[in-house]
Amino acid sequence: MACDDLILPLLEELRTCAASQFGRCRRPVCRFDLYFSDHPAPADGCDCTCEPDGQGVAWIRLVAIEPDPSPVPSPCAGGSTTAVVEIGVHRCAPTTENPDQPWVPGMYDDVHALRRTPLCCTALEDTRWQVQTVQPIGPSGGCVGAAIQLGIRLIDCGCPEEAAL
Repeated sequence: MACDDLILPLLEELRTCAASQFGRCRRPVCRFDLYFSDHPAPADGCDCTCEPDGQGVAWIRLVAIEPDPSPVPSPCAGGSTTAVVEIGVHRCAPTTENPDQPWVPGMYDDVHALRRTPLCCTALEDTRWQVQTVQPIGPSGGCVGAAIQLGIRLIDCGCPEEAAL
């Protein structure tokens, strides 16, 4: 059993929501990684294809945990923070071998799926959150992508009895 009952479950639920939104836009990915790093996922696997009609790789990662900027008092000020979460996708970009690939409309569909993820995810329905950035990535090295960063308020008050010293 994982010790973290706040951030990891949130990331897993958001990953499920984002995968659903990519599917709704008929843009499924072959892999959706839970990524842990201080920088965005490398453009790796963007050329993969899978059934049915999947292509590319998506990721979700925790970017930072920051103080909660809310002017509204929290029930536990030290336990109120903002988790900055990034969800992104890499796809094939046109190259000299496939210059006619219709990648621009597809990337806007990916941006739409990323923007819809927090709006349609029940994991966030009782949580304060905001979009911080939505940005394109590349094209570079045969890959093109997009990522969204969300600021999600977390409230984690008190020390569990079993962890107290």
